[in-house]
Amino acid sequence: RRIAGELPAVIAAALLAFWPCYFAFAGLSATEYVFMLIMISAIWAFHRAGEAGWPYALLAGVLTGLGTLVR
Repeated sequence: RRIAGELPAVIAAALLAFWPCYFAFAGLSATEYVFMLIMISAIWAFHRAGEAGWPYALLAGVLTGLGTLVR
Protein backbone atom coordinates (compact mmCIF):
# COMPACT_ATOMS: atom_id res chain seq x y z
CA ARG A 1 0.00 0.00 0.00
CA ARG A 2 2.69 2.46 0.92
CA ILE A 3 4.67 1.88 -2.26
CA ALA A 4 2.09 1.64 -5.04
CA GLY A 5 -1.30 2.47 -3.57
CA GLU A 6 -4.54 0.69 -2.70
CA LEU A 7 -5.40 -1.05 -5.99
CA PRO A 8 -2.04 -2.81 -6.52
CA ALA A 9 -2.13 -3.93 -2.88
CA VAL A 10 -5.55 -5.52 -3.37
CA ILE A 11 -4.42 -7.18 -6.62
CA ALA A 12 -1.29 -8.54 -4.94
CA ALA A 13 -3.33 -9.89 -2.03
CA ALA A 14 -5.81 -11.55 -4.42
CA LEU A 15 -3.00 -13.14 -6.44
CA LEU A 16 -1.37 -14.44 -3.29
CA ALA A 17 -4.67 -15.77 -1.95
CA PHE A 18 -5.43 -17.72 -5.13
CA TRP A 19 -1.91 -18.88 -5.95
CA PRO A 20 -2.05 -22.60 -6.97
CA CYS A 21 0.81 -23.61 -4.70
CA TYR A 22 -1.10 -22.49 -1.62
CA PHE A 23 -4.09 -24.62 -2.60
CA ALA A 24 -1.86 -27.69 -2.84
CA PHE A 25 -0.63 -27.26 0.73
CA ALA A 26 -3.85 -25.95 2.27
CA GLY A 27 -4.52 -29.23 4.07
CA LEU A 28 -1.09 -29.36 5.66
CA SER A 29 -0.37 -27.64 8.91
CA ALA A 30 2.42 -25.17 8.26
CA THR A 31 4.00 -24.71 11.66
CA GLU A 32 7.15 -23.00 10.40
CA TYR A 33 5.71 -19.51 10.73
CA VAL A 34 4.40 -20.12 14.23
CA PHE A 35 7.73 -21.68 15.24
CA MET A 36 9.69 -18.72 13.85
CA LEU A 37 7.47 -16.24 15.71
CA ILE A 38 7.84 -18.13 18.98
CA MET A 39 11.60 -18.57 18.67
CA ILE A 40 12.21 -14.93 17.70
CA SER A 41 10.14 -13.93 20.73
CA ALA A 42 12.18 -16.32 22.90
CA ILE A 43 15.44 -14.82 21.64
CA TRP A 44 14.09 -11.33 22.35
CA ALA A 45 13.06 -12.36 25.87
CA PHE A 46 16.44 -14.01 26.49
CA HIS A 47 18.22 -10.86 25.34
CA ARG A 48 15.96 -8.70 27.51
CA ALA A 49 16.51 -10.95 30.54
CA GLY A 50 20.02 -9.55 31.01
CA GLU A 51 18.60 -6.09 31.72
CA ALA A 52 15.16 -6.75 33.16
CA GLY A 53 15.74 -9.84 35.24
CA TRP A 54 14.17 -13.20 35.86
CA PRO A 55 10.63 -12.64 34.49
CA TYR A 56 12.04 -12.36 30.99
CA ALA A 57 14.28 -15.38 31.55
CA LEU A 58 11.20 -17.33 32.60
CA LEU A 59 9.36 -16.09 29.51
CA ALA A 60 12.27 -17.16 27.31
CA GLY A 61 12.17 -20.64 28.82
CA VAL A 62 8.42 -20.97 28.40
CA LEU A 63 8.59 -19.77 24.80
CA THR A 64 11.43 -22.17 24.01
CA GLY A 65 9.41 -25.07 25.42
CA LEU A 66 6.36 -23.97 23.48
CA GLY A 67 8.43 -23.77 20.31
CA THR A 68 9.65 -27.30 20.91
CA LEU A 69 6.07 -28.51 21.28
CA VAL A 70 4.97 -26.74 18.10
CA ARG A 71 7.70 -28.30 15.97
